[in-house]
Amino acid sequence: MSKSFPHVNEENAPEASKALMKESIKRLGFLPKAHEVFAISPAFYDSYLSMFGNFVGNTSLTPKEQNVVFVTASTQNACEYCMNIHAFGAEASGLSKQEVKDILADQPLSDQKLEVLRQTVSSLLLNHGQLTNENKQAFFESGFTHEQLLEVLLGIGSKVMSNYANLLAESKPEREYS
Repeated sequence: MSKSFPHVNEENAPEASKALMKESIKRLGFLPKAHEVFAISPAFYDSYLSMFGNFVGNTSLTPKEQNVVFVTASTQNACEYCMNIHAFGAEASGLSKQEVKDILADQPLSDQKLEVLRQTVSSLLLNHGQLTNENKQAFFESGFTHEQLLEVLLGIGSKVMSNYANLLAESKPEREYS
């Protein structure tokens, strides 16, 4: 018999998570349901917010590229909750509705550089961090750098944390992407 994950709020969360929840609400305008799960563990929640914040705030990848990483990783990890929430963010970053649908369907993108990035993220996840020489060559020939390859890993790391936590908690999308 499985025990479902609890959701916490600002009243019943561990003390160390309460400030993090307030910061999330301030930054996002609301508290995503996923954060109600993450906050069960202050160490997990703080680590996730740090990784996510560093990826979106301190990398040289463009917002479109960051969202290719997020949507691709969430798709490869089969996290419906994250696929939906990042699909909205991806469009806000400048990806077209068709590009987002293609990523969600694991289909090639028409923009060659973004397609190489999508393939790189998929390959890293499906091959446990391994890239073939051909994968690496395509990545670098598309104009990406070694720094950006490490930044892709940072994005994947934040998605593994949230994807896996949401899969364990059986989180349902807050709204459907269509």
